Amino acid sequence: MKVLTPRGNTLVSKVEELINRIDGRCNVELIRSSFWPIDVARILQSPIYSGREDLVAWHFNRNGLFIVKSAYHCQWTSKFGSRPIASSAGGSGSDSASKKLWKLSIPSKVKNFAWRALHGCIPCHVILANKHITNAVNCPMCQTEAEDIKHALFSCNRAKEVWTSLGVWGHIDRMLMMDRSGSVIVQKNYQGWR
Repeated sequence: MKVLTPRGNTLVSKVEELINRIDGRCNVELIRSSFWPIDVARILQSPIYSGREDLVAWHFNRNGLFIVKSAYHCQWTSKFGSRPIASSAGGSGSDSASKKLWKLSIPSKVKNFAWRALHGCIPCHVILANKHITNAVNCPMCQTEAEDIKHALFSCNRAKEVWTSLGVWGHIDRMLMMDRSGSVIVQKNYQGWR
């Protein structure tokens, strides 16, 4: 069965079609013409193992079957070192922070934004690029780093200026040294909400 690639340019049904049979390396031209740029970088970083028979295997869940949820958890753990703080299934680590957040006497739009930050669903460029909505990932303010929640709220020089003027930059800077995601930093600081 042939499958149309995300960019719709080439039909590919097996990974082996993306590998040059002569030298055993990735067919970079075909990959670039078939996939979005953000995916091309990820594909080209994947190691190629030769001399093995193809098989379907996924060891990141109990039954060995691939599901998007297990891939998401695997990627999150690889990047941040722990399970995601929010889960649609409930029981997330941000529950107590969310409960406290909704009880605050602040404007609803501030609560909504903080909730989105806690659950990692602020439409930053990195998140939009991962959903193939845009190809741009750099911060529109500083143009120096990829704009994820951590960068947009804490690491960008413009954000630092705001936190410094509020007199809380020292506390946030200590949190950033622990290499946490922006959502985790918001969660860990919920104790200070009044």
